[in-house]
Amino acid sequence: MTRFFIIAFLATASGSAAGLDLQAPSRPIAIQPGQWEIATEINTVEAPGAPEAFLQSMRSSLVNQRQTRSQCITPEQARDPTRNLMGNEDPARCDFGETVWTGGDIRVRGTCRPPESSAIQVSVEGTYSAQRFDARLSMNMELPGSGEAGMVQQVHLQGRFTGRRTGDCRSQ
Repeated sequence: MTRFFIIAFLATASGSAAGLDLQAPSRPIAIQPGQWEIATEINTVEAPGAPEAFLQSMRSSLVNQRQTRSQCITPEQARDPTRNLMGNEDPARCDFGETVWTGGDIRVRGTCRPPESSAIQVSVEGTYSAQRFDARLSMNMELPGSGEAGMVQQVHLQGRFTGRRTGDCRSQ
């Protein structure tokens, strides 16, 4: 169930982001609405002390499985990049204590609570411009009963979260 949530989380994140403008540092930075291609890719899965079969299963289902999606970012969605970056399918499941999209810097930290699983600590740090963003993604979680002798297993995922504006929104 937790692996399913991670994949669903990545798909949600892949479909719900926008970039911001760095062209004039003295002006407020604005998000540029339009059609965006968003990609999320996990490149590292660590689970200290986990059985090798568990670790191999996690790695084969997550590592280098690039999740790419195209989405229209409306002007309304562009005003709140964090809400539309993560957890927009069910905002009540994610609480973001730090949400920075200013001066070309992205810093988002929070906790997501998937159904029937423990909390996932999420961190996104990177940079953005009017038509692109590039960030490091980190997720930390505990999986009950998946470690040795059914003990709680710590799992750490790291990857990249990128996006680029591809043009105006396509008509439906």
